[in-house]
Amino acid sequence: MAIVLVFPFTFSMTPLEGLSTLIGVYVGGYSGGQISGILLGIPGTPSSICTVFDGYPLAKQGRAGEALGIGIFASFIGGILGGIVMVLFIKPVSEIGLKFGPWELFGLVLFSLTLIATLGGRSFWKGMCSGFLGLTMAMVGTDNTGGVVRLTFDIPELIGGFSLLPVLVGIFALPSLLAALGSSNKITIHSAVTNELTIPYKTVFKRLKENWFNLIRSSALGAFVGALPGEGGSVANFLAYDQAKRYSKHTELFGTGCPDGVVASESGNNACAGGSLIPTLSLGIPGSAADAVLLGVLMVHSIPPGPALFKDSAMLVYGLFVIFFVAHFYMLALQLGIGSRMFLRVTQCPPWAMVPVVLVMCAIGCFALNNQMFDIWLFLIFGILGYLMDRAGFPLAPVIIGLILGGMCEDNLRQAFSINSDWTVFFTRPVSAFFIILTAASIVWCGWQYNKNRKMPEKSQKTRHKVVLACILSCFFLSISTILILKSFELPGASRWDLIGSRLIPQIVIISMGICALMSLLLSLIAFKKDPLLVGEVNLSMFGTVPVYIIFVALILWFLAMPVIGFYLSGLIFLWLVCWYLNGFHFTLPVLLTPPATLVCVYLVFTWFLRVQLPEFPFYF
Repeated sequence: MAIVLVFPFTFSMTPLEGLSTLIGVYVGGYSGGQISGILLGIPGTPSSICTVFDGYPLAKQGRAGEALGIGIFASFIGGILGGIVMVLFIKPVSEIGLKFGPWELFGLVLFSLTLIATLGGRSFWKGMCSGFLGLTMAMVGTDNTGGVVRLTFDIPELIGGFSLLPVLVGIFALPSLLAALGSSNKITIHSAVTNELTIPYKTVFKRLKENWFNLIRSSALGAFVGALPGEGGSVANFLAYDQAKRYSKHTELFGTGCPDGVVASESGNNACAGGSLIPTLSLGIPGSAADAVLLGVLMVHSIPPGPALFKDSAMLVYGLFVIFFVAHFYMLALQLGIGSRMFLRVTQCPPWAMVPVVLVMCAIGCFALNNQMFDIWLFLIFGILGYLMDRAGFPLAPVIIGLILGGMCEDNLRQAFSINSDWTVFFTRPVSAFFIILTAASIVWCGWQYNKNRKMPEKSQKTRHKVVLACILSCFFLSISTILILKSFELPGASRWDLIGSRLIPQIVIISMGICALMSLLLSLIAFKKDPLLVGEVNLSMFGTVPVYIIFVALILWFLAMPVIGFYLSGLIFLWLVCWYLNGFHFTLPVLLTPPATLVCVYLVFTWFLRVQLPEFPFYF
C-alpha cells in the first residue's frame, strides 16, 4: 500500500530519483513490519508473520528492546546479503528462475505448506484444522485458472476472494489486544514490557553471533525464493523460519520467545527484497506486487525492463544497486536512532489508550484496502473467530499460511496439468522431485516430532473452558465443511482444457478440514471422559471476560453507525466510550483529549495527505 501511495509522487522525478524513492519505501516496509509484530503481536506485513511467533513472546517477557534489536540487525544483514546476491548473480540466477516451471513452483509451495504441521503446537489435529481452514478460504472467489466463481454464496464482495489484510489483522490483532483483558475493567497489557526501553546491543550481538549460520542460511533462502517469479516475502518468511526450527537444537523453544526465530524470519524476508529484484530487472517479471510498481516507474519513463536494460541503461542499474545498499544503512540508522526510542515508547502507552487507538488504525487499514465496509466486517468476524480459536487452543498462524499459499499451490498444480497431463513429470523433473522428496521427509519429521512431544508431560493442565470451546469450534468447522462440500458439487469438473477442474482441489481441502475437525472433536470428547473434573456448567465466561464482550459490542455498534453518521463522528464516540470504560469509568483530561487528537492525526495523514476516502456523514454529500 505504501509503495502504491508514493508512486504518483515519482512521475515528475528522474528515473533514478523515482526508483530511489520507492526503494526506500520498499526496504523500510520489509523491515518495518516487525515493529508492530514484536511490540503488539500484530504483523505489519504478511512477510513479518513469523516474527510475531517469537518476537511478541520476547516482548511480553520484558525483552522488547532485545527482540527489536535482533530484528533490526537481522533485517539489515539479510538485506545486505540479498543485495550482494542480486549484484553478483542477477544474470545466472534470473536464468535459473526462468527455468522454474509450474512443476517446480508447486513443489516449492507444497514444501512451504508443511510449515502448517510444524506450527500446530501439541495438538496435531487442531493445527491441521486451522491450516485447512486457511486453504479452504483460499479456494473462495474467482478461480484463476478456469475463471469460475467458487463458494461465494452470491456475495459480490467475495468474487475476488478473501482479502488478506482484514483476515490477517483480524486473526492476529484482536486476540493479541484482548487476551490481556481481565475480568475487571482494568487491563494489564504489556505490563511486563514497560521496564525495558533500550536496545541491549551487547546481548543483541551475542545472539547474532550464536546464529551466524542461521542468518546466512535464512538470507540465502530468502534471496533464492525472491528470485523465483511470482513468489515473495511471505514464502521466504515461512520457509526460513521453518528451516531454522527444524535444524535448531532447541526446537521446543520456538514460539515461546526464541531469538533464533526472529533472526530467521527477518533475515529471510529482507533478503527476499534483493532476490525479487533479480527477475524484475533482468526479465521484466515482478517477483511481488511491490516489484510490479517498481516496473511501473521504468515504464512511465519509457525504459523497458529486461535483458536490454543492462545494455541501454547500465548506469541506471548500477545506480539502483548503490541505492539499494544505501537504503539499508538509512533504515538501520533510523530504526536504531530516533526510531527505536519512539517504537519502544509504545510499550509505555496506557492500555486504555492503546487498545482503542490500535483498533481504529486496524479499521482504517482494512477499509482503505478496497474502500468498502465489507472488509471492516471481515476484520471483526475473523477477530472474533481468532479470539475463540486462541482460547480453544487452535493455532492462528496456519490459517494465514494456508490462505497465502493455498492459491499459489492450486494455480501451479493446475497450470502443470494444463501443459502436460502426465503426473510423473513432477518426479522426472529434478528440481520438482527434489522439493517433493523434501516435502515427504518434512512430513515424516513432523510426525516424529509430534510423537516425541506427545510422550512428554504436559506443562499446563487442560481447563474446562478450553475443552468446551474446542468441542464447539470443532462442531462449527465440521458444519462449515459439510455446507461447503454440498455447495462444491455445483462447480464444474474436469474438461479437456482443465484436467483437474474447479471442483476437485476445493473438495479435497474441504473434506480434509472436516476430517481434522472431527478428530479434534473426538479427542475433546475423550478428554471429557478421562477427566470428570472437566465436565461442568457451560457459561458465558468460557468465551471471554466482560471487557472482551464490551469491546466486541462497541465495535459492532461503531461499524453499524459508521455508514450512517460518518467515520469521524462515530469514531469519536467509539474512542471516548472505550477509553472511558477501560480507564475505570473515569473521564480525565487525557481521556477527553486522546480521541480528538487521534482523529485529527488520522484526518491529516489519511484524508488530507493520502486522500483515503473514509465514510462521511451524509450531510457532506
